[in-house]
Amino acid sequence: TLRELGRLGEAEVSYNHAIAAKPDHAQAHYNLGNTLEELGKMEDSVSSFQKAFVHRTGIPSVGDNVLAPATTSIFFELTNKCNFHCTFCPSDDQKRSLGFMDLGLIKQLYQENADRKIANKVHLHLMGEPTLHPALTEILRFGASKNVETDLVTNISTLNEKNIPKVLNELYGTLTASHMTPTEETYHFRGKVGLSWNRYNSNLRMLVREYMKRLAKGNAIKNDITIRVMVTQNTASNVSIIATSNEASAILKEWNDFVAEVEEELKMSPFERKDHNTDDPVRGNNHASTSYLLQHGIKLTFWRAFTFANTRVSNEFDLKTTRKTSYCSHPFTDIGVLWNGDVTLCCLDHDGELKVGNVRDASMETVIQSEAAQKLRASMLGDYPLPSICQTCQERPVKRDQS
Repeated sequence: TLRELGRLGEAEVSYNHAIAAKPDHAQAHYNLGNTLEELGKMEDSVSSFQKAFVHRTGIPSVGDNVLAPATTSIFFELTNKCNFHCTFCPSDDQKRSLGFMDLGLIKQLYQENADRKIANKVHLHLMGEPTLHPALTEILRFGASKNVETDLVTNISTLNEKNIPKVLNELYGTLTASHMTPTEETYHFRGKVGLSWNRYNSNLRMLVREYMKRLAKGNAIKNDITIRVMVTQNTASNVSIIATSNEASAILKEWNDFVAEVEEELKMSPFERKDHNTDDPVRGNNHASTSYLLQHGIKLTFWRAFTFANTRVSNEFDLKTTRKTSYCSHPFTDIGVLWNGDVTLCCLDHDGELKVGNVRDASMETVIQSEAAQKLRASMLGDYPLPSICQTCQERPVKRDQS
């Protein structure tokens, strides 16, 4: 598409033509929203997502249209418990209780999303490691039965020889392998965990190999794999992982070579992959992500590091208060259902400070249209004071003068 080719101006014109011809075309509004977001036109982007939401779901706005939901991302937190203690993640700083979402509640949420089409995909993540949930296989099977795509984000720790086939058999959607520390030298940022680097790396390679075996056999496959690597180059992150284009090239070469080896073992036709000697595989780390296909259904994504609402900023930076409220799209586009049913409207709200309701008391549709939800969105427009977490998030990291 024009957007995928980076021809964003032309893509904007094209989607506007499609909408003019069919004003209720939900996907055209959604695609336009994504294009405007990449162009940095955040308020216009949210407006397009709001129209997409109405046409997709049939849910009319309540009150001021400017404060209506513009949902694009929905997160079900199966658990906020994690078996890793990553330096770059605020998981260990949570003040809320640890727990697991009830299976009945998970099914209720999947059913509502299937019925109302609130989001195109469900992300089984917010805090915690979702594969620790004892009913994970049943959850994935249920989501697939409702024809709801699922993004399972995992730190790979539990993906062993026994569990990998179960997950690949049931998952309809994407398995995002959070390979944030892609080298033995950076693995220490995962904290003290009961899993060696070799075992961790072996788990990921085992996953890729099993997936490729299924490709080689011509099996019907209903999922894909994203290997996600964190890049801290030109960010205020409190860790240093992939800080140069040369380091990124080495990671791309490692995975190109591994997949090529497996292709040879399985007598698969060679797949045309991006040369690791490309000038700058992370494009200066000026984009949210940059992806490279390794095989059909398998991609390596370099992911620009963020600081979790400025809770994970390097001590080489100071946070400077901004002069005025900056518009943020998260309370419009995000729904995060925490393990206990609390609903937050930001995927970076690790401690549930932005709670606007609970799905044990009301449907997701009702909660995101509530007075509390609209007031939170209105704060992004300067109509109310920003919550403290948002104030911190909107501060600007400035590197301290080292002279």
